[in-house]
Formats: sequence, structure tokens, C-alpha cells
Amino acid sequence: MTEPLTAERISEIKSLLRYETSISFHSARAKESMLLLVAEVERLRAELARPAIEAERCRVRDVLSTAAAEARDDRDFEGEAELGLRLRAYEAKWAAEDAGRAE
Repeated sequence: MTEPLTAERISEIKSLLRYETSISFHSARAKESMLLLVAEVERLRAELARPAIEAERCRVRDVLSTAAAEARDDRDFEGEAELGLRLRAYEAKWAAEDAGRAE
């Protein structure tokens, strides 16, 4: 039975492919093709995970926005500001993650 392509397994495959003495390739082109194939698998895994990531981000946005609105209604302006800062920190983190994926 084939081992599932977990992130750890993909990392292991990449390490093996990069360690030239561990695998004999008939040509540099074959090795390059294998590395490109692994990169495509990683891209597809990230693409498949995207809806779940976006759903979790929406959930965090909703929770923090709702809590900030409740704090504002309770006239807890310091709490509202703190929640706003937390949301902006998450948004910055997510933007950095997305930029890293785009590279």
C-alpha cells in the first residue's frame, strides 16, 4: 500500500532527491523532473487546504469582530481597541503567510 503524502513525507522525499548520493539518477533532467513533480504536489496540497484555511480565518474574524462590537456596546473602549489590535495582528500574519505561498 502506498504511503500517504503528508507534509512530512513530502519533505522526506525532497531531502532524498536533493541528496545526490542517496539516489542514482540517469540524468540531471530526471532529477529536475522529480523535484518539479514534488513541488507540484506541494502546490496542489496547499490549494486543497485553502478553503479550510479561509473558513478558519473567517471564524476568527467573526469571533473578534463580534467581541469588539460587544465591548463597544458595553462602553469598554479599551477592550474594543485590544480586540481590534488582535484582529489586525492576525490579518498581518495571514498576509505574510499568503505572500510566502505566492513565492
